Amino acid sequence: TDFGDVKDALAAATVGVLPRVSCAGFPIKLLNHLALGLPTIATRSAVGETPSVVRVPPNDVAALAREINAFLSGGYDVAALRLEGRRAAKRRYAWDVAIRPVVDLYQRLDVFPDSGGTEPQGGVSNHR
Repeated sequence: TDFGDVKDALAAATVGVLPRVSCAGFPIKLLNHLALGLPTIATRSAVGETPSVVRVPPNDVAALAREINAFLSGGYDVAALRLEGRRAAKRRYAWDVAIRPVVDLYQRLDVFPDSGGTEPQGGVSNHR
């Protein structure tokens, strides 16, 4: 299966489910869901506060089932959640946004001394 097939399947889905109880770092699967505009149900402990994600308590199978049923029976504004997820992916999680704090830190630490404290050629642009 190539990613194009996965992308098409996720784009056609009504809701994604991320039932992890914990996650080291931020789940890349969730970023894929957000970028594709797929509303997602996830455990609170795995995703924290993330736009367009419906959170359920960890290990609460009944709550997870209720939320899945709510999505499938029209209990959520899926179109609004899709839009919110795509916006969050661009605004909060896109590479040019996510890398900015790292570049800023490197500049403060003068990690790029040969370039006057700015990133080397081909680095991240200074637009925000």
